[in-house]
Amino acid sequence: MPIISTDFFGNLNKKPVFWRELLKFAKLEGTKIYVISGLWPKELVEKLEFSGYTRGIHYDGVYSILSHLSKKGLDTWFDEDHDSWYSEKNDWWNAKAEICQEINCQTHFDSDIRFSAAFEDIPTRFIYTEDEHNRSLVNQWRKDLFEANTFDDWEDGYMSMMSGMVPM
Repeated sequence: MPIISTDFFGNLNKKPVFWRELLKFAKLEGTKIYVISGLWPKELVEKLEFSGYTRGIHYDGVYSILSHLSKKGLDTWFDEDHDSWYSEKNDWWNAKAEICQEINCQTHFDSDIRFSAAFEDIPTRFIYTEDEHNRSLVNQWRKDLFEANTFDDWEDGYMSMMSGMVPM
């Protein structure tokens, strides 16, 4: 079963209608989907729910960079001036790749290029969603998933509706 992951900030919160549709159709195709973001898991789930994402329909679970680093015993802190979390060295920027490796994720979608370097030595493909070429590939994938998961045969519907009727 394929496994993909995506970040919340810059992807799911930026274009929720697009991502809800893409993730729903990917799940219908049997893909496991995880959201990996910096927030604590409870806060991330709240943000997902507020944005219209439903566990089981759009994603299978969440992973938190803060939880990941905390389990490793690494320090993190919140910088109120920059409204962002930080950690020593590159621990923060390596965390998503480490999580993807743990869950055997094939592809990770992210709008922050600073995470990409850590993916160079693992089998997970990093898709930078702010790149125009990558964005067009993701759009095409959504279109392909939409077409594979919707069936609108108006002719069959029309014929069954008209069966038994005799034109006058």
